[in-house]
Amino acid sequence: GTATHNHLGRALVVVQVTLSVLLLCGAALFLRTLHNLGSVPSGFDREGVLSMQVEATVSPRTVSLKAPAEFCADHARFGPIWRGLIDRMHELPHLASAAAATMHPLSGRDRGVKIAIDGPAPGPEKDRGIHINQVTDRYFETTGIRLLAGRAFTRRDQSNSLRVAILNETAARALFGAANPLGRKMSFPGQCSEDDYEIVGIVTDTRYRDLRT
Repeated sequence: GTATHNHLGRALVVVQVTLSVLLLCGAALFLRTLHNLGSVPSGFDREGVLSMQVEATVSPRTVSLKAPAEFCADHARFGPIWRGLIDRMHELPHLASAAAATMHPLSGRDRGVKIAIDGPAPGPEKDRGIHINQVTDRYFETTGIRLLAGRAFTRRDQSNSLRVAILNETAARALFGAANPLGRKMSFPGQCSEDDYEIVGIVTDTRYRDLRT
């Protein structure tokens, strides 16, 4: 009985030591991953920026039940809603800048649409899909996303003016290769507005899904 007890005790010690080593290794790997993710460039300013999700509805019917024309009409009404909200936010003391967007960085949200380039497009992604975000003016200023070329959106860029778009580095390279995309026209077939958009700026890449993607 004593010999069996000693063997069992040694076996339990070995199991405990093994589990402790595994836990330490797992903790070390977790801390290493956390450190690596902390050093990954996110493309936006993380300090002093507050983000929140606001649900705005202009029709009681759910999106899945709306006809395309009804959905587009509702979509057009959102502009004044966001503009009024942002104008009121700018009246708050100590607020440097505010903006609205259909999705913000690291939100995990995504929206893919078809894109068509007017004229020659040397990049391999011509007439393919692209990820799109709709934002108000001062969005890049508020999030700290750097403008690399051209200009950012301004308050003059409204639905009744020339439609404009801004690409990030990856989209500009994929669609136009080494060519300059500024001033080029593109459109989004199948969307509420199929008008041409003029590319007016290029900004740095930003991570919207997560830091790994």
